[in-house]
Amino acid sequence: GVFKIHHKLSDQLRNGSGHIRFGILSQYRCRGYVIKGLTLALKKCHTILSKDTTEVYLSCFKNNVGSLKT
Repeated sequence: GVFKIHHKLSDQLRNGSGHIRFGILSQYRCRGYVIKGLTLALKKCHTILSKDTTEVYLSCFKNNVGSLKT
């Protein structure tokens, strides 16, 4: 899988994907990798985002059941 962290939110990111984007190949989904990867990404956010950032923004499509559950 891939996890990308955006250091700052532009208007496009604020209205779109947010701070963190991720993707897992279909053959590796439903194995808990997103939760593990997202946990690591959130920990990394503490070290790379500016100190005045108090929230991390994520979004997903309404029909993406797996991402909604995560």
